Amino acid sequence: MSQQPPKRTYGAVPASKRRAARKAREAQAAASRRSFSVTGADPLERERAAAQRSAEQQRARQRSEQEQDMTAYLLAHPTKIVSEDELRRDYAYVISDLRSMGLLAGALVVLLVVLAQVLPR
Repeated sequence: MSQQPPKRTYGAVPASKRRAARKAREAQAAASRRSFSVTGADPLERERAAAQRSAEQQRARQRSEQEQDMTAYLLAHPTKIVSEDELRRDYAYVISDLRSMGLLAGALVVLLVVLAQVLPR
């Protein structure tokens, strides 16, 4: 039995894993907020807690900036360039569907106007 090479994901992370990681971060942040909100705590402890919170906020800001930079880069450098002709050919059914939905909507509006004129009498 031959062993297949591992499948390449090219850095893609499934949405379920992203959601799980986000929930874990939110739970950890909520737990840290609860532990820092102790009243009457030692001033040094409060100062350390504030420093830790600010460090966590700084790391979160850096992660956000990195994600924004990556998104901007990917938008500026697409991996595949598609011509307008290819798009028209591949998505011609969308135009016809939109046209038929527009005709149906127009017909229904006309029907409503006719019914509004006929029914009150």
